[in-house]
Amino acid sequence: MLAKEVVMKRIVRISAMVFVATLVSCGGGNKGGKETNEITYKLPESTKQVTQENESAVTEISKDQSEIVLDAKSNLGSSVKEGDVLLFGITSKTPRGLLRKVVSRQENGSSVALKTEQATLEDAFENLHLKMTRDLKPGELESTSTSLSGLTILEAPLNVGGTMSNEFQVNFDNTVLYDMDGSPDTTDDQVVADGSITFTLSFTFEVDISWFTLKHVKIGPDVDEKADVEISTTMPGLSFSKEIPIADLYFPPFTVGPVPVVTNLELVMGANGELTVQVSAGVNEEMGVSVGAMYEDSAWQPYADFTHEFGYTPPQLDASASLKAYLGPKLNLLICGVAGPYGQINGYMELTADINADPWWALYAGIEGWVGITGKILSFTLGSYETGDLIGYRKLLAQADGPIGCQPDCEGKECGDDGCGGSCGECGSGETCKSGQCVEITPTCGDGICDPGEDFDNCPSDCECQPDCEGKECGDDGCGGSCGECGSGETCVDGKCQTGGCNVSGPEPKVNCSGGMCVVPAGPFCMGCVDNQCGSDEYPYHEVDVPAFEIDKYEVTVSQYGACVNAGACTAPGTGSYCNWGKSGKEDHPVNCIDWNQAKAYCEWAGKRLCSESEWEKASRGTDGRIYPWGNEEPTCDYCVMDEGGYGCGTDSTWSVGSKPAGASPYGALDMSGNVWEWVEDDWHISYTGAPTNGTAWVDSPRASTRVVRGGSFHYDYAGFLRSSNRSDVVPVGAGADLGVRCCRSK
Repeated sequence: MLAKEVVMKRIVRISAMVFVATLVSCGGGNKGGKETNEITYKLPESTKQVTQENESAVTEISKDQSEIVLDAKSNLGSSVKEGDVLLFGITSKTPRGLLRKVVSRQENGSSVALKTEQATLEDAFENLHLKMTRDLKPGELESTSTSLSGLTILEAPLNVGGTMSNEFQVNFDNTVLYDMDGSPDTTDDQVVADGSITFTLSFTFEVDISWFTLKHVKIGPDVDEKADVEISTTMPGLSFSKEIPIADLYFPPFTVGPVPVVTNLELVMGANGELTVQVSAGVNEEMGVSVGAMYEDSAWQPYADFTHEFGYTPPQLDASASLKAYLGPKLNLLICGVAGPYGQINGYMELTADINADPWWALYAGIEGWVGITGKILSFTLGSYETGDLIGYRKLLAQADGPIGCQPDCEGKECGDDGCGGSCGECGSGETCKSGQCVEITPTCGDGICDPGEDFDNCPSDCECQPDCEGKECGDDGCGGSCGECGSGETCVDGKCQTGGCNVSGPEPKVNCSGGMCVVPAGPFCMGCVDNQCGSDEYPYHEVDVPAFEIDKYEVTVSQYGACVNAGACTAPGTGSYCNWGKSGKEDHPVNCIDWNQAKAYCEWAGKRLCSESEWEKASRGTDGRIYPWGNEEPTCDYCVMDEGGYGCGTDSTWSVGSKPAGASPYGALDMSGNVWEWVEDDWHISYTGAPTNGTAWVDSPRASTRVVRGGSFHYDYAGFLRSSNRSDVVPVGAGADLGVRCCRSK
């Protein structure tokens, strides 16, 4: 169970819904989003700009760009020297820009021959602040290309009323994605697509350089997509894997200050699987996705946010098959003519079928997305980087009972369950079934002890219990005794003594809430985990002595946060589809889509502060070691706002704060499990080893790259994420629809 929990917690950290405020909102779309082009910079004397005004000084550029010839009489030719950087804009000789560093200079009469190498933005700029958010528009397309028949790209669709739309539309009409023999005359060996995809796309690119040193980078696309595509094939006995760039869309280059930028958009479709029969399956989906990565403090931090809605066409197939097909846009940016940032977002369907299984087919849909950067246009020390899949979302849409039905499995058994509700056989008189085998019942204990070979139910009542401490150093021996006691400072977890134990007993917590805050009295409590769902980051289980404090009874609401915005002390939250800011009727819902800095600013404006992680956990579980705020009962929508019958208890939303009074903590705080994750002050650490034991926040110097969030949210159905001891981490600039806050105040 521990291994599973660790894996699942890591997925949350990678794919927790993270929204960065400078991006156009995700899920509601970037349709007509606000574009930004900000740049301030300082060029050193060693950087020479080449523009349309002085490009006549350049007489030749070699094909590989390593040799550049200048007019010796020109200002550029006479001034350039070894070690200088040539920053080309968009000119007739460099239509995509160019950035080269001079390695050597040689004068040959009227010309100057330069040998050059690739330069970086660090070489060219003493200081640079570039911030760009841009919508890609069909009406701005320079050209398109595709090698597939039956595929059409509507380059300039119109909205109702005749205005230009930001939506790209691609139609598939019996479009052949794969043809085993390459001949269009034979159609029984093809993978074919039918349907359509429409999408809007924007991207963010940011760079900060200070004194020739790269300090900050942010890259990421933002896509809203609708697709209804069916994949079919008639190829039996085929194993295949194929990715096809189905279309290329080229946009004209542009500049941000002196920096040339070129955007290229690829539409990528792929399929892989093993087929024994003819197969046809389809998925229709609507999704909004933001993925990206930010480089700061010499480290990359990824982020992701997504919304989705899936439908399907029931598959048509006759026997066994596996098929995964994906489709999505891939954005490539060229900076100064050099390949740089890229990002790809795919929606996919996956079909698995086995005629002998039950269910015999299952159809899934999912989303995957990643970003990266190639080459060294930003910095020679940065190198290439790719995030890997930031979303990892997969959902079962439908499945069907097997036509053959359940197949009994009695191999190696002479009795017991056959796996389908039947029996593999009955044992004779005087026998009992043990592990699928009939064994003789021992009617008496013989030695007076019920050993494993004897049937406990048939032993005399005066038989003794046999203690079982195999592999244990502590805990129950199965007979009411103990396998051993742990030493001072240790606690027993799953039969093992662990350092940092805790055994706190105290008065029963009392609810004392007024003025919107609940009092948590001073005293120790046990922090961490000893249940069967523990993650490694929740160890060791340890005692923390927390001074008296007050905690908000409710999560901070949209209305409360709005007062801070109106006062000019807080910045507005994000506005994606799951974000509550600006939504009518959501004023008493928890504010979400705020990052750590916004959460901290609000609490300080309100005369409070962010809670420490230990304060938060004590307020959530009290001193009796309970698993959830309300006790040890498994989470349901009776206790918290979670994913039960759909996100937000079937509402696809957060709820008004305090809507689940049955889920109150021992001190009266509400929604400490579910609704939204809550930012706390602490930096993230992989365990509690070395953590403060006095209730203060665990803060590094310099601050760590991620902060702790607590409590789970309306998006989670797994009980482990809703426990009081569960922890996760998010980058401080993360502002996803799952992220909110409540504040604390010292007594």
